[in-house]
Amino acid sequence: MKISASAFIGLSAVLHHLHFSAVAGQAIDKNGSSSFSNDSPVVAPTFAPVVNNTEPDAGDVGFTNSSASNPDVGDENPSGFHASEPPSYLVEHTDAMMGLCPPRFLDSSVIKNRAIPTNNWWGNIIAHDSNAAIQPIWSNPYSLQMVVDKAPFGMSVSYPYRSRFSGGSSGNNGAVKFYAHGMVREFVFSAEEIVWQKPNFQVVDWADQGVTVKFTAGSSSGTMVSDLVSGMVYSSMKYSGLTPRLVSSAAISTINGQPMGGQVRGSKFEIVYNSGQKWVVYALSSDGRSEKEITLTADGNSALKSTGVFDGILRVAMVLESSWLTTLDEHKSCIVQAANIDLHDDSSYAFKWKTTGDCSCGLLHYAMKHHTETIDKSSGVRQMDGMVAYSTTRGAYQAFTTPGGSADPVWEIKEAQQVPEDFYPSRKIAS
Repeated sequence: MKISASAFIGLSAVLHHLHFSAVAGQAIDKNGSSSFSNDSPVVAPTFAPVVNNTEPDAGDVGFTNSSASNPDVGDENPSGFHASEPPSYLVEHTDAMMGLCPPRFLDSSVIKNRAIPTNNWWGNIIAHDSNAAIQPIWSNPYSLQMVVDKAPFGMSVSYPYRSRFSGGSSGNNGAVKFYAHGMVREFVFSAEEIVWQKPNFQVVDWADQGVTVKFTAGSSSGTMVSDLVSGMVYSSMKYSGLTPRLVSSAAISTINGQPMGGQVRGSKFEIVYNSGQKWVVYALSSDGRSEKEITLTADGNSALKSTGVFDGILRVAMVLESSWLTTLDEHKSCIVQAANIDLHDDSSYAFKWKTTGDCSCGLLHYAMKHHTETIDKSSGVRQMDGMVAYSTTRGAYQAFTTPGGSADPVWEIKEAQQVPEDFYPSRKIAS
């Protein structure tokens, strides 16, 4: 059997949701020790992606991942790949990790019997650390930070590629010895009710590609909920019963072409910093299907606050080229929430995107280089030429749109290059 190299990317995203089948043939004696007999049958495991089905909090319906996992439903997956839970005599079932290095900020009501993806791209959010600060995560091309250790509180969004620095010489054909990225909180979602008062923060859901986080005000029942997905073009925050506060890392020069100061009302705000950065903010209804006006007031030279409580969604996207604005405007209401991976066979798989809002114009989303080269465009998925951003370590991210009209768009990936799927290297060790 052969499987493509890039397919492992999709496969790795689902392995932590899979249970492994029993390898029969291991006998247990009365003392609990195990052995294999020659007559014992061996059951070879097969693999299946598992669909997640945790019900979201009623207060967050329409903006949380309805694809969070219930591993048992994997038995109904029609793909043919399947794996069952290992028996305890082969793999001891233990929650000892919860005492040694417990994940932080997890809503216990959504864990149930799911594997906790501590090594996923967003793992820094729940990583146990004596330091109270949550380290950044990289959805790419954005970096994100949940600021819950000290005021001002909220969620920051930045484009770290523009703060990349490097140095030294590796001696390898002129390559640098190191490179790194600064962590600058270029844009921060916050609220008047939480900016100076520590909120309750939790991870309330996750899927193969995506995680949902929730900030709850300590002084009220108001919430901020965000679905974070690898490759997202927009970063979104759903406000319920809170007064939005948007903070920049630099002084704001203009809003919609007018100097910063006073009030501005609308559902779209083109914000230019004195550093030259440009961001666009969209205000939508709570279901994401329509525009919703909001009035923002300047608070100093680097913050905007709403004049009142807002129930709706705010979305922000960086604008590296002014030509992007038309595309961003067109797709602003199609909000990605998560994706699950569907393995078809040994050379093809699919990203099944979960969305909310109005996707009549399709989903706009960034693709990694190897996806760009293998996305099946016959279904109508289209590359947006000229709309390229850069990740921290994975090169260029190319924007694509899916055909309009589907609430759950799909990227079909078909690999051309195959490599052996084996437990051994392709070149055996010489004896």
